[in-house]
Amino acid sequence: MAFPDDLQLELSKKLDENSLCIVVSSYGTFFSKLPEVILNITNSKAKTVFLTQGTVNFFTSSFDHTISISSKPEPVTGNIAMEFFLDYVTKRSMKLLDSKL
Repeated sequence: MAFPDDLQLELSKKLDENSLCIVVSSYGTFFSKLPEVILNITNSKAKTVFLTQGTVNFFTSSFDHTISISSKPEPVTGNIAMEFFLDYVTKRSMKLLDSKL
């Protein structure tokens, strides 16, 4: 994850066939906020994964893999499902890495 936006743009231009790009966006607002970045990602030769709560948007089919973390996206609940999922994955990954050390 890169911030600020100009760093995201710079990194998106450097994607190649050896890159893995994971886009995390609850409802796809990333696409409208940074159109040049998303075009660089989808036009690159990198492997791409889109992690989202709502898979209904124009760019979903442009990714190699789309992972929907909720069976019924509900904008009323906001990002709670995404936050819960990322919290779980992070804690689980750290536990697995810690057990191997």
